[in-house]
Parts: sequence; C-alpha cells; structure tokens
Amino acid sequence: MDTPLHFPLGKPVAITLPRCYDGEAEALCALLDAGAPVIHIRKPDAPAAQVEALLRQLRDAGADMTRLTLHHDAALARRYGLGGIHLREGALREWLRQHPDKRHATAQGASAPDVQKTQTQQTQQGNDTYTPRLSAPAHSWEEAARLAPLCDYVTLSPLFDSVSKPGYLAGIDPADACRRLRRRTDETAKPIPAAIPAELPVSGSGSRIIALGGITPDNISVARAAAFDGAAVIGAVWTTEWLGTGPQPDPKNSDRTPSPGNRPPAGTPSHDISRIDLTATLSNYQRLTRRWQAAGGTLQFISDGDPAAAEAFLQGGGRWVQLRMKDTPAEGIIARGREILALCRRYDALLIVNDDPRLAKAIGADGVHLGQNDTPPDEARIILGRQAIIGCTANTFAHIARIAQSSADYIGLGPFRYTTTKKNLSPILGEEGYRRILRQMARAGIRLPVAAIGGITEEDVPQVMACGVNGIALSGAISRAGEIAAATARFTELVAAHRTIVTP
Repeated sequence: MDTPLHFPLGKPVAITLPRCYDGEAEALCALLDAGAPVIHIRKPDAPAAQVEALLRQLRDAGADMTRLTLHHDAALARRYGLGGIHLREGALREWLRQHPDKRHATAQGASAPDVQKTQTQQTQQGNDTYTPRLSAPAHSWEEAARLAPLCDYVTLSPLFDSVSKPGYLAGIDPADACRRLRRRTDETAKPIPAAIPAELPVSGSGSRIIALGGITPDNISVARAAAFDGAAVIGAVWTTEWLGTGPQPDPKNSDRTPSPGNRPPAGTPSHDISRIDLTATLSNYQRLTRRWQAAGGTLQFISDGDPAAAEAFLQGGGRWVQLRMKDTPAEGIIARGREILALCRRYDALLIVNDDPRLAKAIGADGVHLGQNDTPPDEARIILGRQAIIGCTANTFAHIARIAQSSADYIGLGPFRYTTTKKNLSPILGEEGYRRILRQMARAGIRLPVAAIGGITEEDVPQVMACGVNGIALSGAISRAGEIAAATARFTELVAAHRTIVTP
C-alpha cells in the first residue's frame, strides 16, 4: 500500500457494542449525522445473520456506508459497500497477499470523497475493484510498528482500563505514548520499518495510530495530548434502555446485556430485550467530541477581529481562533464574527467567541470562552446546546475545581506573565504556578484540557508545555508578528515538539 486513504478525524471513531440491539441502525445513522468520521461495526457476540440484517437496515436507511468499517468479514463489507475492513494481523496479511494489485485511489491523486463514491459505484456494479480502508488492532508498540506500514490506521489499546470489557486493564502508558508520538505529523510522516524496538519512538508512518481502551469524556484529552491521531470509543458512547420485565443488568456492563438483535424474533422473552437509548447515546458522543476538539486547541489565536490577521494565522496552520472584541457593539461583533467564521470553515478550523454565548449563537460559532464574571457555563450550555465547546478562564486550582463540576470543556489558565492585551489582570502564575496547578489537577483526577495564556513568546513555549498544558493561547505574539503565517508555523512546531503528560 503506497498512500493511505485519509479521512477527517476531528471527532472520535465510534465502535459498536458486541451484541445487536433494537434501534441500533437508527442510532448509528444519528452518529453519522452528528459527524462521526468512521463507525466500526464489531459484533463478536452476534450471529452473522443479525450483523447482515443490521447492515441491510443501514443501507435501506440511506446511511453513508463508506464511513462504516466492518470487523473480520471482508466479503460482507464488500457486499454492502462498506468503506473499511478491520482485520487482525494474520488476516490482514492474507488479504494483502490475495490482493497484491490493490492500491488506494488516493495514490493516484483522487480525493477522499471521490474514492468513497468510486468504491460505492464499483461495489454496486460488482466489479472486482473494491479498495477499502484497511485497519488493524495492536496491543503493543512492536505490533503497531509491524502493522502501520500495512494499513491506513492501527487501533492501539488499552490506553485506560476498559469501560466495556471488565478486567481489561490499561497497558499503554500515556506519558510514554507522548514521547513516542509527539514528533509525528501527517505532513512529515514517513514509513517506519516492519519491526522497530519498543524503546524507540514510532517516529512516523503513512498510517495513523488511534487510541483505544477506556476512553471517556473525562480522559479523552489525555489521548489527544499524547499526540494520538484519533480516539476510538466503545463503552462511553452507548447507553441502552431496558425494555424487559426481569432484573435489569448492571449498566456498567451494558454491552453484555442479553439482546435478541435489531428485530426480536417471535417468542423472545421480554426480559431479554434492550434498546439503544438514542438521546443519551447522541449526547454521550457530542460530549466526547467537544472534549476531543477542545484538547486540540494547542495553538489558539486571540483575535481582535482583524480578518487579515486571522487568515494569515490559518494559512500558517493555526486551527483555533477566539474572537475577543472588547468595547465593540454587538452588531459589529456579529458581523465581524461571521466574516471570520467563513474563513475558519474554509480552513477546517474552529471559532470560539469571547464572553457572550448569545453572540456566539448569533454568529454560528463553535463555542464560547467565558470569564469568571460571565455567564455560568451550565447556563451557556442551555443557550448553545450539546455540541458547543465551552471554555472558562481560571487563575487558581480552586477556580479549576469549580469549573470541573460544570459542563465546561476546557480551561484557559493564566496569566503566564504580565501582558498589555488584557485589562484587570489576575495574579501572575509563571512556570512554577503552572507546574503547581497542573500537579494538583493530576492528583485530583481533573483532566480538562488547559491552554496557557498571557504574554507567552516563542522562547517560553518549551518551558510552558513542559508544565503539562495542552496548548497555548496567543494574542500579541501573533497579531504583531511581521509574518503572521510564518510565526504561526513556528509556534505550531514548538508546541508539537514539547508536548508533555503530567502524571500524579
């Protein structure tokens, strides 16, 4: 395989529960509509007929089958036009042996949407040109190194104690993962050898490394801080509702709930029936998505509303703009916000609006950043909905502890040093202040993403990132740079090179 078939990973990959459930096709369609880039159909506890029935329901419902990946059954995936197959190492090598001429269409320069369209057409026409995404599971760095050159992405697990598999305990150290992965970027990725010693970094691959195992909204930021290319989630996504009359199973082990499938056969006892709770499942996924996106705010530009500066930042690789236009009438903020939002959409970037959730809603922004005297985050959540990212300013651990009890998704912690771009400055934290607060967060189990802010320069980035923050927020260092795009690129590289995971 020459070039991987890339797909957007701005949101987590969802993996199904091992059994089939009533209402599951509807739930999977809802997750696709919510932007799930890929959903893995993994059904080890379901009969083959039930799995095929689920795929048929999805196809008949008009689901985008190219964003589905089926585990362990390439023939069934091909029959239903699925975009991917997930195979263990032996099966993956055998599939590649049987298809030596298969090359992803992206190797010839086609875009991902063109590839997906072509796959669907070819499958419907019955031509022997099915070219799926290939993925595989790995449970060690050595295994990941062997598999990465063979497929588009590898799921590496378990990062944390599993939610869906009792007794399946964490085996991948996040701090070690950070050291191995932090130098990898899609732009500089190079093929790695078929085998690589465990002590060496996985220094690059055409394939992506996806974190799996025990990932929840409370720890997904750790996976992103460790520079994994994505996160795959099982137990934290799904909520089932009990439809039977017998004793209800333990909700912590809901994936093992006895279930007859998508359409319970005649004679099935009512106490054996569970259904996917669509509303709760969708809410779970949206919270996971917000936390993953918030943890990706590794370089935030605090914009005063200058579209030219914002576009230069985006051209330099920045993907997070916070609009802060103090002492500007609401109508002016909305007009300028919509202009910058259009720029952000062009570059697949996020726009966060400072202070006012109602202005954020009027602009159509991705979220809001709230000061300590602004609207409380839970009230902002009511205004903006479950999909919006909400950040909060903090200066002490006590502030953070309160924020962690709310629906906020990240923290802007500062100031690092004195800055002229902000009025009513809180006490200066400095490097020692950041280290102290991040250690307190680790001991308390608070894993909200943290962005450092306040007078940070290029020279400060290594020491600030070494404190354990997810990223940095900049204002004057970007807006006053002679070449904003070039300065943005330098900051991006520095942040990526100095990521650190703080452990208790």
